[in-house]
Amino acid sequence: MDFFEHQEQARRRTGLLVVGYAAAVLLTITAVYAVLVVLLSDEEGITWWQAEIFLGVAMLLGLLILGGSLFKISALSAGGAKVAAMLGAREVSPDTTDPDERRLLNVVEEMAIASGVSTPSVYVIDENGINAFAAGFRTSDAVIGVTKGCLQQLSRDELQGVIAHEYSHIINGDMRLNIRLIGVLHGLLMIHLLGMIMLRMMVFSGGGRHRRRSSSSRGGGDGKAAIVMFVLGLAMTIIGLIGVLFGRIIKSAVSRQREHLADAAAVQFTRNPAGLAGALKKIGGLSDGSRVRDPHAEELSHLFFANGLATSWLGLMASHPPLKERIRRLDPAFAGQTGSAATAPAAASRPVTAQAAADDMTADAMGLAGKSETTDAAAPTTHRPPRDIAMRPEQITASIGTLTAGRLEAARNMLAALPATLRQRLHDTDDAAAAVLALLSSDKQEAAAIQRKTLERAGDAWPSRVDEMKKGLEGLDSSLRLAVVDLALPALHQLTPPHYQQFRQWCLDFVAADKQVSVFEYALLGIIERHLTARFTKTKKPVVQYYALKPLIPDAVILLGVLARFGNENDPDQAAEVFAAGIKKIEPTLDVSLPSETECTLSAFDHALNRWRQAAMPLRQRLLQAGAVCVTANNRVTVDEGNLLRAVADAFDVPMPPLIADAAM
Repeated sequence: MDFFEHQEQARRRTGLLVVGYAAAVLLTITAVYAVLVVLLSDEEGITWWQAEIFLGVAMLLGLLILGGSLFKISALSAGGAKVAAMLGAREVSPDTTDPDERRLLNVVEEMAIASGVSTPSVYVIDENGINAFAAGFRTSDAVIGVTKGCLQQLSRDELQGVIAHEYSHIINGDMRLNIRLIGVLHGLLMIHLLGMIMLRMMVFSGGGRHRRRSSSSRGGGDGKAAIVMFVLGLAMTIIGLIGVLFGRIIKSAVSRQREHLADAAAVQFTRNPAGLAGALKKIGGLSDGSRVRDPHAEELSHLFFANGLATSWLGLMASHPPLKERIRRLDPAFAGQTGSAATAPAAASRPVTAQAAADDMTADAMGLAGKSETTDAAAPTTHRPPRDIAMRPEQITASIGTLTAGRLEAARNMLAALPATLRQRLHDTDDAAAAVLALLSSDKQEAAAIQRKTLERAGDAWPSRVDEMKKGLEGLDSSLRLAVVDLALPALHQLTPPHYQQFRQWCLDFVAADKQVSVFEYALLGIIERHLTARFTKTKKPVVQYYALKPLIPDAVILLGVLARFGNENDPDQAAEVFAAGIKKIEPTLDVSLPSETECTLSAFDHALNRWRQAAMPLRQRLLQAGAVCVTANNRVTVDEGNLLRAVADAFDVPMPPLIADAAM
């Protein structure tokens, strides 16, 4: 199943969630209506069917439940960071020197580069059990969290298996569904909470004493009203459990199969079932297991790697499959015994080779799974020209939303190609900002002077800091420049809003200094807008408006025209052939010519791309497939072509890994 099929499956699961939600709401309304009719049955004219009463109950409870759901979803609109805050998790600083946290960040970085997902923020929950979660609406606001027990008890291979499991949830669209599920469950709980409030009001207002006085002095009218309120409150408290029951059923139905699929994906990612199985076995052997004791653990239980709650009755409504069943799928020889390795000291479960231990335990080691780290002395000293990559279109489309062992190995090699001190400095907020500015620095004397004046207005420290980062980036292969930006994102997340606005303006000024925009600059600014500006300011999310190709054809022509021309600047005939191949992929019957050079600008490309961001996912898939045909039609992919296609994928919130010809697909 590819990325787009996973997205479609997630959409269908959302539909099932809506059906279950509607059924729970209808049943709850019917039950409250029935109780109310029984309480009023001795009134004259009251029969079993009272349309006005039913509509009143339906409107009141419907608004209450729907309002509760929308309120909760709105409260979580900040994305995964809000979920982490609910669990009391603390964010891991990108420049941490704690060896366990450093190892965790190294594993997350490897997965991010290999998958094409922007490096998420990482959190730690102060719990002794072994557990983890991924949360967010989109890849740009995703976070990964692990428990302290996960850090201290797992070996690197086991930790990698757990993180790979969570990356599957990020890539396959599970996160958005899970946050919507939180809102749905909160709405269904509102009836139970309202009943509890009514009971407390009766108790604390002295309802019983008032009822007796009213009954004797007023003939019992007010006393009966108080009884009705008390019984109704009690009934709503009990009936509200319908919502709780349906919530758990929905949670179990949505989550269980997804956990099996994420386990299978993690094995595909790492090619190491023993790592993930080892983590699950250790959970079975710990007294704390995977337990999360935070008060919000119940409503967030479906987000966890393993069951974070006490074992439910016979496990029938658990949000996760039985632990031993998951282990047995990963390790068919599993005999049902857990705990022998799980109770071992943390140090004993760490990598045993000297190099691996050094990688994980030293602050500036990059932890590449036992591989020797490239040192500054070994870093390239001469500029490497852009390299063309031999790829087929199906290789590119197959890489979307997938993470394989081959790609993971390729990501490690890419990271190893970066000087160690450069990678370490990218974890510092100011150095990360300086690295991005260094990547945007111009080689033209006049533009460089303008850029320097921009920095000098902020003080003497920034020009020298950017100069230092430029030296660190000398000789860097052009294909690695966007990887540097990806690695810098977690540190840039730590900027304060005013500092971010200043940094963003610097980036815009740097790009404008030479009065032209390169493909790399366009791709970098797109990353900043979608992964940073959206984090620091409220931005309007694109809403799907197009479900048919026809109104988007002019924009598709521009997008494919730019891809064709930028990859064949010196060969107009070849550009025309490439464009024709792309157009046939998106619409075989379409007869259009390659747009002129004046039409194929990055400004026109950006305008067309913004319209396509409002297209439904199947249309986005067709455009990406056509784009892949364009950039590979002449049997080579240039760095500019690769960056443009990745910019399209990023705008569509579709994770596309770096284009690496020798990575296993």
